[in-house]
Amino acid sequence: PFHKQFGLREGIVEETLDGAYKSWFCQFVLELSIMTIVHLIFSLPNAGKENLLVDLVNMQSKSNTVWLWIVNDLYDDNLISEIEPRVGIRMFGRRRHSKSIRPFVQIIRFLKEVKPDVVHTHDSWLIYPIVFYAKAKKCTTIHDIGLFESHLYLYNKVFAISNAVKSDLI
Repeated sequence: PFHKQFGLREGIVEETLDGAYKSWFCQFVLELSIMTIVHLIFSLPNAGKENLLVDLVNMQSKSNTVWLWIVNDLYDDNLISEIEPRVGIRMFGRRRHSKSIRPFVQIIRFLKEVKPDVVHTHDSWLIYPIVFYAKAKKCTTIHDIGLFESHLYLYNKVFAISNAVKSDLI
């Protein structure tokens, strides 16, 4: 089964994703060998895309330097505990709905320190603090339909989690 091939938790792929995910996932993993990858997300509660992200960073960290940066102070401790120790975690502690730009300034500073090859956002609006960091490839995964995503052109690559999401974006 697909999830065992990549060391994912049983059921996470088959229950939540269709065949379109499997093909881009394999291609993406192969393209990102021996790189520094930063994953950015606003919050990490125990939910669908967040569980997928934990599986992704754990798998990518087997052959890459991987960071998970969480902007807001909302995260699930149990989900954090499932992340492999080799994954660097940075929590910026921003209060949800805060207007503070401080975490975004910190993100820019840390990007300059870490010098990632790829920055992968899981909330596409996070393009704005990284848009001027030209050295990294920028990609995002869209996990839902019905979103107004006018800024996707700023990314080098956009992944849709399913054919339904892809059709909604086109």
